[in-house]
Amino acid sequence: MNGLRLEHRGARLLGKGAIGYWVVASLGAGCGDVPPAENQSQQQGLVLPGEPLVGAAWPDGSKKIEWHIEQGDTVGLRMYHSNGQVDREGALDHGARIGVWNAYHPNGNPWARHTYVEGIQTGAYQTWHPNGTPHITGQYDADGNKVGSWRFQDSTGAVVGEKRFDLPVSPDSVGKP
Repeated sequence: MNGLRLEHRGARLLGKGAIGYWVVASLGAGCGDVPPAENQSQQQGLVLPGEPLVGAAWPDGSKKIEWHIEQGDTVGLRMYHSNGQVDREGALDHGARIGVWNAYHPNGNPWARHTYVEGIQTGAYQTWHPNGTPHITGQYDADGNKVGSWRFQDSTGAVVGEKRFDLPVSPDSVGKP
């Protein structure tokens, strides 16, 4: 931990890359199974632990960012589009994304689903077009590297590309059959 601490009305976002987290949270998202907590909030199907605290508002006064606070720490984040629909949401552990993170298009349809373990994106990755058609499907390994076959589809569902991300070759396996 680098000691960086962002505070908002007594709530802390701790940990390495806390500022980078806010930049990433504003640009992209992902989402996960969050253990049930005494205080939890549900929106778009994702349960977040802690008490919700509105951290920012759109010019019309509607909420833009909602932090979920538990024992003084930020344990969840939910951001909203200007039309009131959820933009992205997920849980945090000392500033690192954990579990499943979801993002949504302004029409409420899913946009992306990512899974994190201790801040590293792992497992299945999925994005969708605004009409609900799958867009990108792929997989990350435990170290956050793209692996296997990734598929790309247009908004009609037609496959427009596929890319293979093979695992790195071990130095001692070079030249061996």
